[in-house]
Amino acid sequence: MLFAPNLPPLPPITDPILLQDCTALAEWIRKGKRAKAVNVSLNAVVDERYEAALKEAREVDRRLATLTEAQREALKETKPLLGVPFTCKEVVMMQGMNHTGGLVTRKGIKANADAEANTKLKQAGAIALGVTNVPEIGIWCETTSTVYGRSNNPYDFTRTPGGSSGGESGLVSSCGTPLSVGSDVGGSIRMPAFFTGAFGHKPSSEWVSLINGAMFPEKVKNSRVLVIGPLCRSARDLTLTLEVMAPLKAKGMRSKVDNTNLSKVKIWWVEGLDTPAVSPTSAAQKKALKEAVTYLNQAYGARTERMTWPWDLTNTYLVWSNKMRDDYKGQPPTSVDMMNRKKLSKVGEEPKNSPHYWKNKKKMLIDKLGSNSVLILPMMPRHYYHNELLPNVLDVSHTALFNATEMPGSSVPLGLDKEGMPTGVQVVALPENDHLCLAVAEALEKKFGGWVSPSPIAVK
Repeated sequence: MLFAPNLPPLPPITDPILLQDCTALAEWIRKGKRAKAVNVSLNAVVDERYEAALKEAREVDRRLATLTEAQREALKETKPLLGVPFTCKEVVMMQGMNHTGGLVTRKGIKANADAEANTKLKQAGAIALGVTNVPEIGIWCETTSTVYGRSNNPYDFTRTPGGSSGGESGLVSSCGTPLSVGSDVGGSIRMPAFFTGAFGHKPSSEWVSLINGAMFPEKVKNSRVLVIGPLCRSARDLTLTLEVMAPLKAKGMRSKVDNTNLSKVKIWWVEGLDTPAVSPTSAAQKKALKEAVTYLNQAYGARTERMTWPWDLTNTYLVWSNKMRDDYKGQPPTSVDMMNRKKLSKVGEEPKNSPHYWKNKKKMLIDKLGSNSVLILPMMPRHYYHNELLPNVLDVSHTALFNATEMPGSSVPLGLDKEGMPTGVQVVALPENDHLCLAVAEALEKKFGGWVSPSPIAVK
């Protein structure tokens, strides 16, 4: 165990506005109330535009003052996130903000445009606050870099918030922002969301535009392994923000979630990857998973069944690596990206010739699960102290498997364990069935309460 860093504890939450999710904030703002975000001592925010954001917020107030009640209510459709603050991870471009990817060779570089996902949020009325910490080029499961240092877990500063959206997840969980934009190539939304007790959603491939959404936009323009998605403090916010970020694919998502009949959804579940290659699932995570599955069965009449994996998952990490090579075929490998592409090198084997070819594994998993189903499993086996993931890197196979097979997945918090650390599950569905993940997430939130504040709440 590591010694606790000499950092001040999180300040108590004294303003009730900070506890609200995006949906509630947008409603409050339309009715004349104003929200302010806080930045906590987690080393999360690495570049900010607070003054500009305040100016934009005041302009929202002035605009609202000229509207009738009916006109304000109409904004629910045209500007569903009006006045809601948001942040994004530093590798996702936010105009005028740092865009180094944590590389010393890129220090001082600013984004000259917005990622299209950020543009969609701004068009919906959201106000950008700044960008958050990432590991080098966003390709590691710890959020630390030589440019920005290390981010901490708000529940325990000696623990990791995960990566590479760890700055985002820690900030949203600490009420520093109600909405975070992350990206996920191997678990980078879902894993940090789990570690910090937030909700996160990895959308189906190609739902959210990747334009300007990565360090090297030309590399990811045809990618399906990488996705952009939201992190929030409530399940309903995942649906709201997904509708905004993916207006074509997620149109009407709120209605689809509301009309999902869980009694007709098959609930598969597993306690882990069933291989000694990864860490065993902790007792706390097993308990949370079993309680979640039992609740869905008893409360909704959902059919539940323990799944047997359709293949040996010992080499799951190689399936993900195969998918990465296939998606980025013809592009320089990660080792070259880490040097800011100063030197080129050849790409490896033809992916389809590998025994771990991802398309074969995807078909096997889809055939096993069948239609109108979800799979519930641990997000990660347990929590980790800083640097502890290095010798346990194969544990990220719990999330990377579903990037490799192009399946959507939600991270759902289920409360805290005896150590005061978040428990939770991952809810996975077949491609294009994001509404099933979100419907299950909302059902579990109603029962288990969802996000739990990592700092004291002293609202009078």
